[in-house]
Amino acid sequence: MSAKRPRLVKQLYLVFATLALGFTLLIWSVPVFVEDQMEVISLHHWLDTEAKGYTRSLAQGGPVMYPDSAEFEIYWQYKEKPDWLNAYTVPGFYEHQLGSDDRHFLVRNMPDDSGLFYVVFKDQADDYLDDYEDKLQWFVSITVLVIMVLMLLVSIYLGRFFARPLEQMQAKVRYMAPDEPDFTVNSRYYEINSIEQAMLDSKHRIGQYFQREQDFSRFASHEIRTPLMVLQGSAELLHKTSGFSELQRKALNRILVAGEDIRLLTETFLLLGKEEIESQFYKSVSLLKNIQATLQTQQRLNQNSLIEVKLNVHTDITIHAPESFVVITLQNIIKNAFSYASTYIAIDMDSHCLKVSNDYLKADQRSGYGYGLVILERICEKLGWGLDITVHESEFLVAVQFPKQ
Repeated sequence: MSAKRPRLVKQLYLVFATLALGFTLLIWSVPVFVEDQMEVISLHHWLDTEAKGYTRSLAQGGPVMYPDSAEFEIYWQYKEKPDWLNAYTVPGFYEHQLGSDDRHFLVRNMPDDSGLFYVVFKDQADDYLDDYEDKLQWFVSITVLVIMVLMLLVSIYLGRFFARPLEQMQAKVRYMAPDEPDFTVNSRYYEINSIEQAMLDSKHRIGQYFQREQDFSRFASHEIRTPLMVLQGSAELLHKTSGFSELQRKALNRILVAGEDIRLLTETFLLLGKEEIESQFYKSVSLLKNIQATLQTQQRLNQNSLIEVKLNVHTDITIHAPESFVVITLQNIIKNAFSYASTYIAIDMDSHCLKVSNDYLKADQRSGYGYGLVILERICEKLGWGLDITVHESEFLVAVQFPKQ
């Protein structure tokens, strides 16, 4: 999944390159926009000056001062005008496209309000700024090209500048494992330095946790198993001795069963704590044989109950797993069924699935497995077994799917 995620370094390069391109386009567009506006303002000012001179001469009654005939054409109500001017009947500045020619002109009222007059730039006369525009365009294009190259170089530098501390921090992540040597917290930036220091502190805490776990496993393996073996051996020796009353014999049997439970749980917990279980702990275990043994134990402990046990086996399953895992799994499932069953327990087994179900009374419904469920889930997760627990209206169903051997 991590390989499909976008890299932050590439995102930094992309962001800085986009900013550089946007800034460059802004630098290029502003002079072009300003130049266009400057040309329009200049044309309007020229048209306005010529129109004011014409209206002033008419108002004074002296010689009429017509606009410069080399640059302008003037039309009024008694002088025939081009047809395209007929569409403009409101005073103001206008621009009209005639083919490839862009014509600028002005519409004003006559001083005596006898109509409108039109001052129009002659063909190509309003292109007096074309040479200037061409030079400006060349200058702006070259400047923008130089700025673009500089901005791209700056964006690459900034991308590397911000990405390098992140890449150095990323390189230290592979030393987070407790068995790897410590990395050096040497970033010159406060934020990155704080993150690296937190990573190093976390690595030390993880290492201490693993050390405590290994110590516990080592101590449990020796310090618990040794007295447990002494207890079991002594209980078995006493069991062979005669002269005990029936009550004492039952107490001795409970000690033997409890000792065996402790042995299985200790072995299970030690194996669950391992990252990988060594091959010598795996055995070929018959599931049917262990089911029958567990049923005998539970029926003996619940001999006064009227629960009917239905065992439906299509085929036995041989599981390659630590034997303690299989025994603890069956004990949890079947013991829980006996604890909650009202009238029956049904055990169905086929080539790859074990299902244990029991009915129960709603008034008798309790919390369930407790810590036994956590142990069961950890065993199934460790060995890749599927676990499905379903609570129906009046039935409790547990299904364990085993991988095909």
